[in-house]
Amino acid sequence: MTCYLIKYGGNSIPEGEALTKICKEIANLKGKGNDVVIVHGGGSEISKEVERMGITPTFIDGIRVTDDQSLVAVEHALRNVNLRFEGNLQRAGAKPIPLPLHEISVCERMKPLVKVQDGKETILDCGHVGEVAIVDRESIDAAIREGIPLIYPCGKDAEGNLLNVNADSAALGVAIGMGCDELIFVSDVPGVLKDIKDPASKFDRLTIKDVDALIESGVVNGGMIPKVKACCNALLAGVNAVRLIPSGSDVSEVGPGSKLGTLFVR
Repeated sequence: MTCYLIKYGGNSIPEGEALTKICKEIANLKGKGNDVVIVHGGGSEISKEVERMGITPTFIDGIRVTDDQSLVAVEHALRNVNLRFEGNLQRAGAKPIPLPLHEISVCERMKPLVKVQDGKETILDCGHVGEVAIVDRESIDAAIREGIPLIYPCGKDAEGNLLNVNADSAALGVAIGMGCDELIFVSDVPGVLKDIKDPASKFDRLTIKDVDALIESGVVNGGMIPKVKACCNALLAGVNAVRLIPSGSDVSEVGPGSKLGTLFVR
């Protein structure tokens, strides 16, 4: 039995028939005898909800700045995405277990970021934003025994204060805490390509050393650098394997020998 944690960003979660297809594939992966955990974001949904409240979305290094009003919008949007996901998984014959992140973990408020420009230091506070500190292994294991944990990244600190957690960060924290076999990031790229114009040039498997060499040679560049570095950082943090797959992929095809996307190993 293999344990997979699959992270879907808000932009990777379609509606209608496309979501129905995704949920059938997740159900198939579970039906093969695997343990499956889903962590999802709600990027575009959150931005729409924030804008409806008259707030302009603000980001610092890809992290959503979250004040009191934005936090209400974040929780509302993520719950709606979770409900939509839950209903489609049920119709696919699976048993989703919808969970906010705070039911299976304790988070810590993220420390302010320090930026230095032209010799001047600026401190930037992202507000009510957190990171996973502790995962309740018993709670997540119990949810896995019952069905497919469907986690949305609303966390709480030890005092019970609500925190917005970046979905990538939430997925990594849960993956490390529960010791999953493979962390899968559903992304907007087919994997790592030797030639960005040739999908057939995809690397099926890369080590951390391989990635360093590809970055140094310029084969991996631009927006791909943070994607592959996130995968390598997950390995360094203790995850056994990380896979980067394109949105629309059939996740039920993962497994030993699978060439879906790019697999990162130590």
